[in-house]
Amino acid sequence: MDVAQIKPIEKVAGATPEYRLEENDQTFPAGMWRLIVTGDTFQIQRATAVDWSTTTVALSIANDGSITGLAAWLIPDDILFKLGTGADEVLLNRSTVLNANTALTGVLIGTPVSPALAANSLIIANQTQDGDILIAVNDGGTSKGLIHIDGSLGEIHIHSADGLNFGSGSDADQDLITVDVTGTPKIYWDESDDCFRSAKAIIGGNMTNIVGDTTANWNTATGTSGESGEDLVTIGANDTNYKLLSLTLDVSACTNGALLTVKMFMQINGVEQKVYSQNYLVNTDPDGLWIVQAAVGIHEAVRVEVESDTSESVAIAYDYSLESM
Repeated sequence: MDVAQIKPIEKVAGATPEYRLEENDQTFPAGMWRLIVTGDTFQIQRATAVDWSTTTVALSIANDGSITGLAAWLIPDDILFKLGTGADEVLLNRSTVLNANTALTGVLIGTPVSPALAANSLIIANQTQDGDILIAVNDGGTSKGLIHIDGSLGEIHIHSADGLNFGSGSDADQDLITVDVTGTPKIYWDESDDCFRSAKAIIGGNMTNIVGDTTANWNTATGTSGESGEDLVTIGANDTNYKLLSLTLDVSACTNGALLTVKMFMQINGVEQKVYSQNYLVNTDPDGLWIVQAAVGIHEAVRVEVESDTSESVAIAYDYSLESM
């Protein structure tokens, strides 16, 4: 049947109705196709034998609307693949470069906050306001949503008790977190030294700075330790992890020439021991004494006592920084 002979409405009926098309400028069975309905399923078939004894199903549409194809579906560049009745989600292969923060009709909407993309980049976008994106896997018959992109908060959540596993496939240095700002700060694994490193300083958000002073007669009194002197300050608490970052003292109120002994005490295996003792001469050494100059981890209280060889009641000021661990 030539194309000119096809009526506006052509009805084909039968137990397995079919409609054949044969391209007469091809060498058969090339160019032999048919539309067929079989088992309440509509199919597009290609002949693999001249007598139609064998065929391949290029496309099959079942009565529930499910579609099966023989090969991968090819969606051309810059054509939206839409999901949902209202095109709630879209996938797109962007064939050309897309500049940062650039709107793209039906894909990146409003005033986007987005990076620049190279040509032929895949974009997965959610069009529904505050809609989420979930990536889930089947773990032993139970679905686990491992990656949750929260549209209302603009955050990525990793729902895995095992955390993130970074691997380069060999025992080598491995970048873990890199921040795209000036200086390129990053946290990385140093394989040669078997440790984690940071390209920039890391400061905990729970650091506490304590300043104060204590007035006492540092010569005639007796500290908690039982030694001559007096308690100045207690840092931290027993059975609690802290990082002591620094400790400085101001002894400018003490008499010139007075010999001061700064002592520190801490429990070791349940027994208090003196862990530091250092002499300072007022007006010869600086009035500001830097006692702790580098961070040290502690899990018991550290008590600071001061002893003087001069009998006088004066204030000694202290300033220390403490970080919870």
